[in-house]
Amino acid sequence: ITGVRHLATGSRMVGDLEGGAADFGSVGDFDGDGSGDVFRLGAPGTSTGTVYFGPFDRAGAASRTAEPAGKLPSESMPYRSGSGDFDGDGRDELTVWFRWTDPDSEGDGITDLRGVHHFRGGVSGPVLAATPAPSDEAAVRALTGVPADVDGDGDDELVRTRFIGYGTRLTVFVNRAPGEGQPAEVTFTDPPGLDGDRPQYGGSKGVAVGDVTGDGRPDLVVSTPVANDHHGVVYIAPDAARLDSGTRLQAVSLESPGVPGVSNDPGGGNKQYVRHRLASRPPLLDVNGDGLLDVVAASDNLARRTGFWVLPGSPDGLDTRASRHVTEEDLGFG
Repeated sequence: ITGVRHLATGSRMVGDLEGGAADFGSVGDFDGDGSGDVFRLGAPGTSTGTVYFGPFDRAGAASRTAEPAGKLPSESMPYRSGSGDFDGDGRDELTVWFRWTDPDSEGDGITDLRGVHHFRGGVSGPVLAATPAPSDEAAVRALTGVPADVDGDGDDELVRTRFIGYGTRLTVFVNRAPGEGQPAEVTFTDPPGLDGDRPQYGGSKGVAVGDVTGDGRPDLVVSTPVANDHHGVVYIAPDAARLDSGTRLQAVSLESPGVPGVSNDPGGGNKQYVRHRLASRPPLLDVNGDGLLDVVAASDNLARRTGFWVLPGSPDGLDTRASRHVTEEDLGFG
């Protein structure tokens, strides 16, 4: 399933369902029957969420529904989730994160982690397998990341990244499975694309894995949106299964040769003036139909409407000279 918003839960479309969560939920085959299922995050203090099991009928109604079992952390709400088949049994696992709900309505914006529930896939749906305490940082980190088949063996691994601005270090962590063992770790010190005259701030996002170069081996894409004083850089690391500190990263920013787009902000259309916080937007897609996966990037600065940048894949990495800038007006949203 790739079009979650085209499915219905009962008489309401998934895309119309409301909730206080930061994302909608996850998609996977949680019972291993070969049909895609949809997990929708629950409401604060009521439930972890609901699994809508496929196959879905033409109206979008699910075959059945179920709520994953497990005691909710106190004063919490589920706010994000992830899924993937890490053991190759044909059933996706599910991880749900809970945050504090500010029950006294103090309005201070605190969103402390209150708990993590990890579920194994089962014949009847997700089965609770682990509930590490928020204070157990190592256990929580071991469940954190983006599911992706890094080595191409058909099983998902768990990938996460970290960019430290003051040390200009980009680190990639790969776990064979959630919560199991120490992750493989590769650090790139002083990665390319960083402007020494600009301040560097930490943080990474937009992690995705797929064959961008067309050599049959998955590549890693990750962004550092607030690097270069909030201008942002998109990185591609070829052959993600064989990363080491000597891997040659490609860095793409709005200053890269061939990357189009102008700004209506002060600065006379100078892209360097605007802090776009450029970030890749998973999943990787074959936008131009050449058989190679492409990167779609956008501004991570929510105060700006700047459209999207399509960065095509090529045997040499991202082909910036063939890149395109698509605005909201081009898409009819202006």
